[in-house]
This record gives sequence, structure tokens and C-alpha cells, in this order.
Amino acid sequence: MRTLTAQEEELRAAAAKMSAASRRMEAASSRRPPSDIIPLNVGGSLMTTSRRTLTLVPDSLLETMFNGSWDDQLQRDDSGRVFLDYDPIHFAALLNWLRAQDLGGPEGPLGEVTVGPGQEEQLLVLIDFLQLQRHVPCRYSETFCPALSSPFLSLSGSTAWRTPGGGPGSYAMATAAHTLFDLDVEVLFEVLRFGAVTGGEDNGGDDEGDSEVPNHPMFIGIMAQDQLLATDLQSSSHGWWTSRRRGAEALWADGDSLYLSVDAAKYPHRAAGAETRHRNHPASPSSVVAAAGAGDGAAAPGGGGGPRLSLTNTRTGERLYLEAAADCLEGCEEQWVIVVGLAGRGDEVRINSARRKGAKPQHDAHAAAAAAGQQPGSDGAAAATANVTIGPAAAAAARGQGAVNGGDERGQAAGGVGGAAGGGAAGANGHGRRRRGRGGAAGGQQ
Repeated sequence: MRTLTAQEEELRAAAAKMSAASRRMEAASSRRPPSDIIPLNVGGSLMTTSRRTLTLVPDSLLETMFNGSWDDQLQRDDSGRVFLDYDPIHFAALLNWLRAQDLGGPEGPLGEVTVGPGQEEQLLVLIDFLQLQRHVPCRYSETFCPALSSPFLSLSGSTAWRTPGGGPGSYAMATAAHTLFDLDVEVLFEVLRFGAVTGGEDNGGDDEGDSEVPNHPMFIGIMAQDQLLATDLQSSSHGWWTSRRRGAEALWADGDSLYLSVDAAKYPHRAAGAETRHRNHPASPSSVVAAAGAGDGAAAPGGGGGPRLSLTNTRTGERLYLEAAADCLEGCEEQWVIVVGLAGRGDEVRINSARRKGAKPQHDAHAAAAAAGQQPGSDGAAAATANVTIGPAAAAAARGQGAVNGGDERGQAAGGVGGAAGGGAAGANGHGRRRRGRGGAAGGQQ
């Protein structure tokens, strides 16, 4: 009798497993309706895939090419295959990633697209050309660009070092080479040296007896590229600065690793002109691990009104958040660049890694929204724009640091390129306005 009961339980368990498997198969079938088969000739390599795979990312150039509206206009070879003059290795990597996303569905892993050494830039070019930059996760090499950076800097690839010159305590801006448009990226900085100058060195030995360490700040954040190149450098930077004044706790120190995350989505979904808010909260250690790891993301069609930034110090566990206003571009193009401001002579920063986070394609959600005549991710109500800085409970101004958000002062912090901090000296690039205060960067044309 016991044996019969055990067999019945095993049969019921097996039946439950079969039922669950059947439900998963039905769900997969409903998610993947029959698709046209598309034969391709990619740079001489023959490939075959489905129309659904090629149109998985809404509003991309790849989706536009193969959504059926332009089939008669696509270039074809002698065998009738659609000819794409792309690198076949890089295109195959993207095609396999699209297939994996379709097969895995919303619950599947995001995964990174990888290529051979020295081919990352070619992959980025193809991703951007096909307008897949928001979704495809990949790693790339970030360096500082001499043509976009200030004088009084020594740049060597991914390392920036502050040389003598300029006014005491004035910023010299090191600019990263890649521009950011509709991207969510994470860049790892290492602070090699910070607060290197003593009082005597800074003032030619006049203040050797002064007990106060010069307020030579360091800034990490972003700017619009058009604003960076403009002759009238008004307050237009967004990020954080900190200094090494004696008795003040800095946001970072020598040897710290800092993860800067920048979400520069192209579609605003927050209302401009709403009240700016700043909040302070401690960050949990687990949140730092999540920020430091190669995590994935979910697509957020609609994006933010302005770029959203976070900065995580892996040593302290502190994570800061900031969101720019929707109108922060002031007519400039959505081409953002990462900038590092070095004011202290001998201060040095290195970029250790950079990656695009990517996001899950929302193929089915896009189709449903299109059928309803709505933009994907829109619920018909716009949330208020908020500039948020999250950190320890201590007040930013009391710690000699601040959040810089396009000239908005919060906690005695103001934005600007080449501006002076603390002592208020003019910027090293000649575009600074003298301003005294406990901390922050003052911007404007001198």
C-alpha cells in the first residue's frame, strides 16, 4: 500500500512538471509568432535569420530597414540576398545577441557582446550606426582627449595629471574621448593622487605657517560637448567636487575607486521646471557591489528629462545621485562628455574601465504601445524633474564638497567649467569668475 501511494505521488509530481513545461512552451510560442526568413549577405558572409530578430529593438535603424516597409529598397546580391556592407564578425556578434534576447525573453540574462582585442571601437561604430546603442551592452577603452581638454594637464591615454600653471587652485578639465548620446554607461576611475600640494608650495612659500591646507578640489561629472567647446563657458557642468581642506571629510581620497554611472537617455519623460530636491541617505554595502558589478538593465523607453548620474566610492560604500533638469542643454545637442577637473598641482586620475550597460529590448511592449497609439513606457502622466544627491547624512557644505548641477547651488555648490573653488581663483583656461565660498565651482566667462 505504501509503495502504491509513493508511485501515485511520483506520477502527480511528474504530471505537474509536464504541465509547467507545457505552459512555458505556450508562453514562448505566443511570444514568438511565425516570422519571415531573411537571407543576408554581410560583407561576403552568408547568414540567415528571421525578420523578428532583426526588428527586435524598436526605433532602431535595423528595425526600420527590416520592418517590411523598405524591402523593395534594400540592396541585394545576385542571389537575391539582402546585402549589408558591414564587418561580418561584428554583425554576427550583434545578431547572436539579438537571438539570445528573443529566446531568453524578459527574464533571460542580458549578456555582453564581445569582440577580439583592438576591435572594440569598430563594434561601437556599428552599434551606433544601427542605433542599438541604448540596448547592446559592451566594454570599451576610454581615454582622455587632448583636443578637448584644458591646458596645464599631462594626458597619457587613460591617465590625467595636473601640471603647474594657471591660478592657484584653478581647475584644468580633462575630457574623455567618447561622446554619450542615448547611452547608459559606467566608468571606473582610480584616484592616484589627490591633495598633493602643501600651503607653502601653492603660494610660493608665503603661507608656510598657515595651518589651513589649500582648498584644491577635484571634480568628476559630465558636460554637453557644445558647451565645452563654446567660447562663453557658462555654468554647465553636472557632477560632484570635493576638496582636501584640513578638518573636512572628502568624498574620495588617494587610492579610491569611483564608479561614475551616466544615463543620458534621449527621450524626456519628466516635466521641466519642477522643483529641485536634494536628499541625503547612507548607501548600503550591497548597493555598492551592484554598482561595481557587470549588472544588466531593463529598457526604459522615454528616458529622463536630463542625464541621470551616480557616483559610487567602493571604499566608503557611499553612493551619490544627481539628475539634471530637462532644459539643461539650453539649445545644445545631446552630446555629453565625461570630464574630470583637477585643481591641485600633481593630482592624478586614471580611467581603469568603461562599459555600456545596455537594456532589454521591449519588442512586445513596443508593439502593444504602437497599437494603442502611445509612446513606449508612457503612462500618460509626467513625473516631476528632480535633482537628487544621496550621500551620508552629514551636510555637503560642512564637508567641503558639493554637487554641481549646471550652476544650480545646492549645499553651497555651483556649477562651472574652469571655475575656482574655495579660494575663488580664476580658471586655468581663462574662463573663470572669482568667487569665494566654502566649496563648489563657480562658472562663467572672466
